[in-house]
Amino acid sequence: MKKYIVTFFALFCLGFGAYQIPAVRFFFSRPVIHVFLEAYATNPALSQMIEFVQKPKTDRKLIAWHRFPNRKNELDLNAYNTREVDLPAKEGHYSNGTRQMLNAVIQEAQNNPYAVFDLHVNMNHIPVVLKPFLNKLPPERINRIHLYEDGYGIFYKGYDSYKAPNDKSEQEILSELGLFLNEGKGSWQAYYELFFYKLYPTTYHLFEPDFLYKDKKYADTVRLLEHADVQGINFQNLRKILSNEQKDIIYRLSGFDYPKYNKLMRGKRTFMFVLGYHFNNKDRMQAEENLLKSLYDGSSQYLKHPERFIWFYKPHPSYSAATGLDQIRKSFPDMIEVPAQIPFEVFILAGLKPTFTAGFSSSLFYSLNSRDVLIYVRRPGDKYQPFLTDTGRLKPEQVISYKHFLNKK
Repeated sequence: MKKYIVTFFALFCLGFGAYQIPAVRFFFSRPVIHVFLEAYATNPALSQMIEFVQKPKTDRKLIAWHRFPNRKNELDLNAYNTREVDLPAKEGHYSNGTRQMLNAVIQEAQNNPYAVFDLHVNMNHIPVVLKPFLNKLPPERINRIHLYEDGYGIFYKGYDSYKAPNDKSEQEILSELGLFLNEGKGSWQAYYELFFYKLYPTTYHLFEPDFLYKDKKYADTVRLLEHADVQGINFQNLRKILSNEQKDIIYRLSGFDYPKYNKLMRGKRTFMFVLGYHFNNKDRMQAEENLLKSLYDGSSQYLKHPERFIWFYKPHPSYSAATGLDQIRKSFPDMIEVPAQIPFEVFILAGLKPTFTAGFSSSLFYSLNSRDVLIYVRRPGDKYQPFLTDTGRLKPEQVISYKHFLNKK
């Protein structure tokens, strides 16, 4: 017995001594630093917030969301071991935002030489938001890459872009991808995103991926992601899975005033009109206002008894889409304006899905069913509509065009 005790003590001392060697300690103990960066869109930031709340509070985290700045004013970030990198609350600062976060990551890497990084970024802008990190961080310090769709359902919207050429082998494509990432040679191809997990440990966060396996037209995407780690996003399921504490943090991070909207909407008939981003096209902006007016005053064929509803409108989340918003405020002073940057899907997480939603073509309609939608305004060359109608989330009679609401000249 004494022999075994001595042997165990010797092995323990040997192991403890080896642990003091940096290389050995690096191998056995690798604290993870979570990096959340989104400088382009709203949906990836929301999904990153959902991931954020599921990480241990003690884990080190860095956040930078341009449409959700100054989160330190909404949440005690120190309590979550979180550092915020301030990005300007405006569009078009993608490269600058990446550089700011990269500088912060390099500093964290120097301060925590044994740590590895989980990088959470927009999968549709890898050359700008991810490549700089891969060029600066050694591969052994990248624990995992998390990729998020720029808009929910990106594969359903543009699946044709993800077909790899038949005349190239997988090895050739991987070689091209490696040359692009490491040496900047060649041009980025959308289908490269589906090969990323073959180079780095990667998780794809996709909106309701079950639909990919149900329709043969997505067969190329399914084939390329066959062995990938795919995590599904479904807001009805998340509403049930997330704790009240986790949801409260998401509300605060996304700027959602839950007590206010809970009082306004819980158990009541509500109507949400979602405004589009029309790139300052005066005719379309006027048509949108005309449509909303016809719904609100009861002159539209689509809705009777509008007075039975509490009315909300939600601007497009892009800061650049604010043009024309003053006119909407002036024309509909009695409607409740939802802050533009609040993601629509947060209302679903909160159990406050509007009775009816109407408005311009958007990925937010992916999270609704036909019974939730009054009308859907298609855009020219609309890429959202096919999936919505094919899956029954829209009925053909619910789809209209703004052309019927243009002012006659």
